[in-house]
Amino acid sequence: MQLLPGEKAILAYFSSPVDAQTACDKLQQLGIHHARAEAIQGDTRQPRSTTSLASMTGETRNPNLYHAYGPLLAASPDSSGLSSDGEQDYYTHMVSLICPPDKHTQVIEIIRQHNGLV
Repeated sequence: MQLLPGEKAILAYFSSPVDAQTACDKLQQLGIHHARAEAIQGDTRQPRSTTSLASMTGETRNPNLYHAYGPLLAASPDSSGLSSDGEQDYYTHMVSLICPPDKHTQVIEIIRQHNGLV
């Protein structure tokens, strides 16, 4: 999917499935029809895998090799800096959406009202 001029792809992380789904519902009421809440799969407390896409991109130090995977890499807890150190697992759910330019401020406000991190 290609973004239209001015549109932004937004990923928001949540520590509660209820917060994520409630935020998603509010965003859909605002007219953001492609907002989607999902659980973050996998155990983010494990050591970084040397065979994951995120670690392979970092190891080669050539992100152009994996240019088509940019959105997936951005959502990966390994590359986003949101992976846990093993003490607490804060972010277990993610809401992804495409935001038109005229609703960006409202979208961010809704996410933050529901304890989300953009």
